Amino acid sequence: MLTARGLVVAPAGRGAHEPVACGPLDLDLEDGGWLTLRGGNGAGKSTLLATLAGLAAPVEGHVRIAGLDPFAAAERRTARAKVGVVFQEPETQGLTDAVEREIAFPLENLGWSRAAIDARVGELIAAFGLDAVRAAPPAHLSGGEVQRVTLAAAMAPRPRLLLLDEPASYLDPPGRAALVDTVQELRARHGTAVVWSACDPEEAPEAGSLLDLGGGLPFGDPAPERAAGTNGWAPVPASGEPVWTGRGLRLARRDERGRVVLWGGLDFVVDGGERIVLAGANGSGKTALLDALAGLNEAGREGHLERSASARTAGLGYLTQFPESQLFGETVLDDVGFALRHRTGREGRMAPAERVARARQAIAQVGLDAARVEGRSPDALSLGEQRRIALAGILVARPRAVLLDEPTAGLDGPGRRGLEAALEAAAAAGITLVVASHDPRWRGRPGWRVLSLPGPVRIPEGLPAKHPTRP
Repeated sequence: MLTARGLVVAPAGRGAHEPVACGPLDLDLEDGGWLTLRGGNGAGKSTLLATLAGLAAPVEGHVRIAGLDPFAAAERRTARAKVGVVFQEPETQGLTDAVEREIAFPLENLGWSRAAIDARVGELIAAFGLDAVRAAPPAHLSGGEVQRVTLAAAMAPRPRLLLLDEPASYLDPPGRAALVDTVQELRARHGTAVVWSACDPEEAPEAGSLLDLGGGLPFGDPAPERAAGTNGWAPVPASGEPVWTGRGLRLARRDERGRVVLWGGLDFVVDGGERIVLAGANGSGKTALLDALAGLNEAGREGHLERSASARTAGLGYLTQFPESQLFGETVLDDVGFALRHRTGREGRMAPAERVARARQAIAQVGLDAARVEGRSPDALSLGEQRRIALAGILVARPRAVLLDEPTAGLDGPGRRGLEAALEAAAAAGITLVVASHDPRWRGRPGWRVLSLPGPVRIPEGLPAKHPTRP
């Protein structure tokens, strides 16, 4: 089903002086076969998958999909029609204004009948637990729900080859189980071959064949700061007041099938210097609650939320669920130093050399080697690297409080250790931390308090459309 010979791949825009991502390599994958693609952040997994899909031309070597060349003009369309792809950034794959239409879209392109489309969409909505949001715009969903929708759309045409890039990174345990079951059904009933990329061995559900691209990036050790006992953080003075207080918080959203109520009347207090884990299933409103704490998107919110003065000023940092959207500088060093160049007060008057030193220190705080990455474009980094650089761009400003949405998704072992070390150093300096995550490894961490969110409640209104997938 899939063959590669002498394959050497590199990310788009690679400079002549920069190394290739990986290769040369040979591989064969038969119908119904399984290949686990393993490697650390920056090892080249995403670049390799893009090449195997026929989307990024190799530097050397060739790829064949069912004997067809996906880069040859005469065979490209037929070869690519056999492939389903789920990218590492699921939010970039949305095309329509409703979940059911998103899943139907590839089937419409392939000319399936309306009855067959509706039946297949119904199967996948049930398999991935999406019935409650089938009419909702994908942009209104949580990261885990978006990933489920993207997976369902990729699997809808029952492709002969399925390429999955970190497909479980945003999924809660039920979502991960549904994904594995659906993939195995495609293999058993339709002979679909699967390439599953994972930097975390726990996220690869089956051994099959294994292609290990290596450990990826080295874990930079900010030893000088640790030895000095400061980690680069200035202690935050205690204000004596809660950073956030919530009373009876509810969030109501409406679509054509009725209302969805999140949080259900939530009461909480977050004191200065606390470490909080927001836990809950996909769709429980973790991201929406972080947005509320940050003072964003208040539409549909009920109840009382009070933010302290420090949480209403520039002393608040927010690492979103998709950190690549927070990077915009020409180089990593430019990006990390942005906050210092646009601050008022003493930091705004820093000499350029001092700003550069502070930015390099922030890069080291998240476990990356500044000398290796500082001159590169953020777009040339892996998602795991981008997540850590986005956090460095927040830490460089030394905020009073930091909100983080699924911060360890897509990170390898060194990346996770680098991020966790940075957060523990921040907490030791009195920084208030709120982490939203479905990852069970955040529960039970010493010094962290868990705030669990209940599942959403749907209040039906009206009747479903006769043909739910018809635009």
